[in-house]
Amino acid sequence: MKLKQYLKYKDSGVQWVGEIPEEWKTNKLKHNFLALSKSSLEASEGNDEGKFPFFTSSKTQDKYIDKAIFDDDCLVLGTGGVACVHHVKGQFSVSTDCLTLKKEKKDNSMKFLYYQVLSEIDVIDDLGFWGMGLRHLQKYFFHNMFSYIPQLEEQNSIVNFLDSKTSQLDQTIEKDKQLIELLKEKRIALINQVVTKGLDKDVKMKYSGIDWIGEIPENWNDLFKIKHFCSTTKGLAFKSELFGLEGVRVVKATDIKNETILEGEDYISIEDSKYFSNVKLHEKDIILSTVGSTPDVKESAVGQFGIVPKGLDNSLLNQNTVRLELKKQNKMHYEYFTYLLRSDSFRKYLDINAHGTANQASLNVWDILEFRFFLPSKVEQEKIAFYLDKETLKIDQIIKKIEEKITLMEEYKKSLIHHVVTGKVDVREAVA
Repeated sequence: MKLKQYLKYKDSGVQWVGEIPEEWKTNKLKHNFLALSKSSLEASEGNDEGKFPFFTSSKTQDKYIDKAIFDDDCLVLGTGGVACVHHVKGQFSVSTDCLTLKKEKKDNSMKFLYYQVLSEIDVIDDLGFWGMGLRHLQKYFFHNMFSYIPQLEEQNSIVNFLDSKTSQLDQTIEKDKQLIELLKEKRIALINQVVTKGLDKDVKMKYSGIDWIGEIPENWNDLFKIKHFCSTTKGLAFKSELFGLEGVRVVKATDIKNETILEGEDYISIEDSKYFSNVKLHEKDIILSTVGSTPDVKESAVGQFGIVPKGLDNSLLNQNTVRLELKKQNKMHYEYFTYLLRSDSFRKYLDINAHGTANQASLNVWDILEFRFFLPSKVEQEKIAFYLDKETLKIDQIIKKIEEKITLMEEYKKSLIHHVVTGKVDVREAVA
């Protein structure tokens, strides 16, 4: 069903909003909301389980608490870091870095106001969050933003339409994300199978004597540890006064994620960098984090592995990391070694040896070097690496296509919400 436009429009007075339906009223957000008392709870007080939802300055609501501060129909805005907004109805709690709002007028739908704020969330993030380091919401900016209000019956029609359409999109996006996770698991299983069992499915097997490896090809007789092939360099704890906004990039433990190295904002001057040549990184260097989350938090678990790309050649390695450098020898194939570090066997070994507190874990470099594995011949290693390059590329290309599809759906969802809550399309008949 093609959506119609309204009969008459007027200028909203805001460049990025454009025109709005002529009959809609314009006011500032502060006239629609009443700010509730600020919470004293810290974000760290949230738990994985609890009686009530616990909102923090995060785009996702995945924490709970046993004490409810509020019991109402509210919007919750994160005020520290990145702009986000949630709509909640009933009993809940928030952390100190949240702004909690209830509606001021009875003739407004809180869910409609939620969609309107959500449609402006990028503007709020770009223009309403200020500060060096952790940015914070400037509340006067938010309160003085304009809102565009139709009659309550029309607000409800808009809410019903958007609830239906966004729910459909969210379900499709969630299914695609689950498919990506299955493909990633398939990729890990493939790597683990080949680096521990070889390519020949018909070869005779024998028990390795190591639980996390299981059976191996009968002709794989050489048992090694990483220390037999690698030397190590620990990252350096740079003094805070050395950091600036430009110069030579410093790679931190938190930058190492999912076999890649993320973009970062930590630099020291070119002049100062000359004194730290011992932690200078080069293309294809292998680095691991030695401090991170506990193993159950997979995305940031200690022992994240990454390969230095060309763009980070001559960057510097920060503390809580280690570089593994293959010694000059002819038994270990470089690409095969990188797949060994990607294997589920190595991940499970790191998880077993990680130690620390409830929220943070660490690894000893010595434990990393003690990882044991059976090594096939150099020729077989090369064949395995070539095969895995080809097969993992196929999986990665499928994942990339699904991620691109998700991006398009999320962009469409944003655009749909914006067009509907600013009256670019009339959805009243669509939900009649």
